[in-house]
Amino acid sequence: MLIRSDLITLYDVVFQYGPGGEAAVRDLVQRLLAGKDEYVLAEPDLKRRLAAMAGRPYPCLPRSSSREEAVRHYLPWQLYGISWFWYLVLSDRLPRQAVRQLRVKLRRLRSCFVFFKEGLPTDKVREWQRYFRSEAETLSGLRELDVVLQQCQMIQGRTGQDMGCLIRTFTGLREEAASAFYDGNNLNGHTLRLAGFYLWAGTALDWNRSGEDAARYAWRRLGSWVEKLAELQKRYPDFHNMEDLHKLRIKVKRIRYVLQTVDVLRLPSSLVRQLKQVQDTLGFLHDDYVNSNWMDAVQRLHPDDAALDRQIQVFRTSLDARVGQSLEQVPVLWEGFLASLQDVMARHRGNGLRRRS
Repeated sequence: MLIRSDLITLYDVVFQYGPGGEAAVRDLVQRLLAGKDEYVLAEPDLKRRLAAMAGRPYPCLPRSSSREEAVRHYLPWQLYGISWFWYLVLSDRLPRQAVRQLRVKLRRLRSCFVFFKEGLPTDKVREWQRYFRSEAETLSGLRELDVVLQQCQMIQGRTGQDMGCLIRTFTGLREEAASAFYDGNNLNGHTLRLAGFYLWAGTALDWNRSGEDAARYAWRRLGSWVEKLAELQKRYPDFHNMEDLHKLRIKVKRIRYVLQTVDVLRLPSSLVRQLKQVQDTLGFLHDDYVNSNWMDAVQRLHPDDAALDRQIQVFRTSLDARVGQSLEQVPVLWEGFLASLQDVMARHRGNGLRRRS
C-alpha cells in the first residue's frame, strides 16, 4: 500500500525544427521559461532518459563516426544530466552529494567541450567556456565548506578530540553561503542557458564541418594535450608549490574527464589507474590547501576565541604526516604517469604508421 510518495507529474514540451529554425526555437524557449512553471532540458528518447536516470551509461559512439557526430553524441547527454542536477540541487537546500556531482558534471562538460572545440568560432567558444566555468564556481563555496566540515567530523570521530566549535562555525558559514546561493539561482535561468548552448553547438558544427573521423580527431587532440602536459612540468618543476600543483591538477582532471567520456579513446586500464592515483593525490593536497585557507579566515573572524584556536591547531596537525607523504609521492607518480602516457601515444602513432604503410 502506497502511504507516501515523492512522485510528481512530468510533462514534456517538445520542439521540432529543421536547419535554420534554431533562432525561432530559442525565442519560444525563452517565452516558455519566463512563466512560473519550471523546466529542465531532457533527453527526448524516453527509454534513454529513464536508463540515464537509473544510472546506466549512454550507448557507445560507433568507431566509424565523424567528429561532428561525436560532438552531437557526447555533449547533449551531459547537458541533460546537468539540467536534471540543477533541479535536484535547487529543490533541496542540503543536497551535499548533489552539489559535488553537479560540479563534476559541469567540469566534465567543459573539458569535453574544450576537447572538441577545434574549428568552432573562437569568440563563442570562449564565451561558453567562461559561462561553464562560472557555473562551476557558483558551487565552489558550498563544496569547499562541505569538504572542511566533513574533515572536522572525521577528525573528531578518529581522534575523539572535540571539534564542536569548528563544526558549529563552519555549519553557520555553510548556511550563509547556501542562503546566498539559493537566492541567486533559479532553475529556468540555467535551463535557458543550457538550451542556448545546445542550439548554438548544432549550428556551429554545421558552419565548421570536418572530414576527420572521430577516433582520428580524438587521438590527435589527446596527443596535443599530452605535449602540453610535458611542457607544464618543465614550467612548474616545484612540486611543493601549491599554486603550480593546482595547474597540474586541472590539466590531469581534464584528461580524466575526457577519457571517462570519449569512448573512442581506449587506453590501458593500468594507465587509467595511474591517472586516478595522480588525480587523487593532487586532489587531497588541494583540499588540504583550501582547508588551511578556511582556517586562516576563521581565525581572522574570531581572533580571541581560545577554544576555536585549539581546534584549528588540531585540524592543522591532524594530516601533517599524510600531506608530507603525498608531497614526496607527487614527483614519482607524475613522472611515471607522464612516461606511460607518452609511451601509449608513441605506440598508437606507430600502429597508425604501420596501417598506412
